[in-house]
Amino acid sequence: MAEALLQQTRVDQAVPYYERFLRAFPTVRALARAPLSRVLKVWEGAGYYARARHLHEAARIVMERHHGTLPRSVEELEELPGIGPYMARAIASQAFGVPVLGIDANVLRVASRLYRVEQDPTRSAVRRGIERELAPEIPGENPGGFAQALMELGETICLPRHPECSRCPLAFRCRAFREVPDPGRLPVASALRRARPVRPVAALALEHRGRWLLYERPRHGLLGGLWGFPETPVPAGTTPLSAARKEASRLLPHEGHRLRYVGTLRHVYSHFVSEIWIYRGASTAPRAVGEGHEWVPSPKVQRLPLPRVAQHIWSLVAQDSLPG
Repeated sequence: MAEALLQQTRVDQAVPYYERFLRAFPTVRALARAPLSRVLKVWEGAGYYARARHLHEAARIVMERHHGTLPRSVEELEELPGIGPYMARAIASQAFGVPVLGIDANVLRVASRLYRVEQDPTRSAVRRGIERELAPEIPGENPGGFAQALMELGETICLPRHPECSRCPLAFRCRAFREVPDPGRLPVASALRRARPVRPVAALALEHRGRWLLYERPRHGLLGGLWGFPETPVPAGTTPLSAARKEASRLLPHEGHRLRYVGTLRHVYSHFVSEIWIYRGASTAPRAVGEGHEWVPSPKVQRLPLPRVAQHIWSLVAQDSLPG
């Protein structure tokens, strides 16, 4: 679980979520038996919710195929959902003493400087070369400690921009330190990423006598299994209000929708930025509006697993005391 959290989260940020998750699911069996909605609720706030879904599914597979015991080999670990080459090697070395090395960004940076790699280490061929260089260094005893030492070195001394070479225990054999005027220029930066596109979205907070229309996202895909307020893209040449009205009419036809603007949020995802225009309205005769949608009483809203965006929307709507 710790490796899953640390894939996209710094240690200091991950610790509270890690402790909360272990309190809720102290064993593989407890995690496998829990409903996904509870797993997502406990994970709430940690982001990258696919990690929680993968953990839940992996726990079920471990119970069904491995009698509740995590497999030890890299190959078997990679067969579990959400476990790729790095995580499989990290688990195998640190939990079971298998002499393999999980290579994360910190290890790549350390190795790029240690061996003076002048190519982009994120390229597959370059990365394989680094792995070949590191393979003879892996000790037969405590390979997990060796991996953690390299990661800690990259985290605290071999820093991305200003490496503290005078403090580094590997400086005596580091080619970048001995041969490069500025060791901090390695590793070679990859091509600049394109700016994240901005996607305008209209979100609807529709209410009827203290009940709010929410929907559960499909379990696969962005924010899968989480609950949120109905939303719709705002096409080019269309105003957010007109898009919101069209979506409200689709969800609740035959009602006159008077929507009021509540606020705008911006949320940054890994590949795009969502600009969310929030509108509040009232329903005169709530009814079933399609699979996954539900009219949820106000006290229950925050008990559902909500992504951060939905939490912010709910906060804005809850502060908006005027009638819809």
